[in-house]
Amino acid sequence: MDTSGVIQGAIRQVLNLLSLARSPGRSCDEAISEIRALLWSRNIESALSNCSDAVLPLALREAQMAVADPLKTSAATLELLQATLDDPSIKMALGIQHKVE
Repeated sequence: MDTSGVIQGAIRQVLNLLSLARSPGRSCDEAISEIRALLWSRNIESALSNCSDAVLPLALREAQMAVADPLKTSAATLELLQATLDDPSIKMALGIQHKVE
């Protein structure tokens, strides 16, 4: 298994789901449900257990922690995920240009 590719792909999928979550008619609950299913999938767990602690695996673990709290509202969880993954070092590791606002 290419753990690096799995982890990179998962982060890209989460970023895409975060972007889609802002679409009209899209529910925050639905987006969080999809993100949780992705982040806690067997494939991701296996990749994380077989990788070294580099920027992207640590970011993915932090994203898992962000969605783990069932007491947070979906909107608050989406904000936390966005803040977590909108880090210049994560974007650099993914080859994505970081937007400065």
